[in-house]
Amino acid sequence: VPSSISSSDGRARLESRPLWPVAWLLAVVVVALGLFGWESYWRSREFGSYVVDDHALWALERQRASDLGREAIVLVGTSRMQMAIHRESFAEATGWPPAVQLAVVRGPTVPILRHLAEDSSFRGTVIAEVNPILFFASTPAIDREFSGYLETFDEFRPIDEFERRLRKFFEANLVTLQPGLSASRRWRTWRLGRPLLPGYGDEMTPDRYRYGNYLHYYGLDAANKIIGQLQAKARPRILGPKDLAARIRDVQEMVATIRSRGGDVIFVRLPAAHHSLRFELSRFPRRQHWDVFADEIAAVAIHYGDYPGLSQVVPADGDHFDKAQAVIFTRALADVLIQLSLAPGPEP
Repeated sequence: VPSSISSSDGRARLESRPLWPVAWLLAVVVVALGLFGWESYWRSREFGSYVVDDHALWALERQRASDLGREAIVLVGTSRMQMAIHRESFAEATGWPPAVQLAVVRGPTVPILRHLAEDSSFRGTVIAEVNPILFFASTPAIDREFSGYLETFDEFRPIDEFERRLRKFFEANLVTLQPGLSASRRWRTWRLGRPLLPGYGDEMTPDRYRYGNYLHYYGLDAANKIIGQLQAKARPRILGPKDLAARIRDVQEMVATIRSRGGDVIFVRLPAAHHSLRFELSRFPRRQHWDVFADEIAAVAIHYGDYPGLSQVVPADGDHFDKAQAVIFTRALADVLIQLSLAPGPEP
């Protein structure tokens, strides 16, 4: 009898044990398998990770530009610069360390250059894009918009850095989080009867390099036409001779300040095509703007039109390269930098 009682007590204790740990473990396994399957599916469709390019991510790279000292090679400019340089190809071909990407969509070069010049801890080399629409015009609205990046950097706290690095880790490793896979985009492509493919600028690396693929961009010709029509109506506030001279003097002071700390500044005019090139040539003729700047600035100024290797790659949307083109252009630019004795070149 005692053994019978003991056996029944054991079964009762076993039946009374909570099952929630098992249920939670099973739920975690199911979610993990589902996430793995979802990730694998979209990766097989050529989707890659996409790190959200916000002010805090820029602040992380801006801090790195100062921390690297004289080893820092910094890219400054607009989305053209952000998509024109391929990170690994640039480091391999120039012999420099991987460049810090500080270019911003619609980013004005002058405020970033000023911020670096005013930072006594920055001692590196800046490769600064001269985009005529922003460099040779007054752009107060765009400058105010960009000031948010500078304010975020100036107010960046250790807890902010930790939080952004944590989000960056998940964004860099989970394709599912990228905006290109949003429910609205999936629904829109399904209604149009099209397969969901990566967009032309749907790859953003953790260190802010943006890569595109125009083979996956529907309606490129139509988009170019619309943008061209809008540009034809634009009336930029073009700098007159006096204001242009003042801007060149201002920029020259920044160059001198950076050089006084052992750094340097190299200016680059990146390729444009189609509607963008027509707009720039009509509003900012080279002879009246770039040539004046290049003649008066005491720094190396590289215009893509002066080097066949740089002009051989044509941006499909008039402004930006896709990833394959970026590799070609990056290597061509490295050759120019080596030719001008600015970069050491690859190790033998």
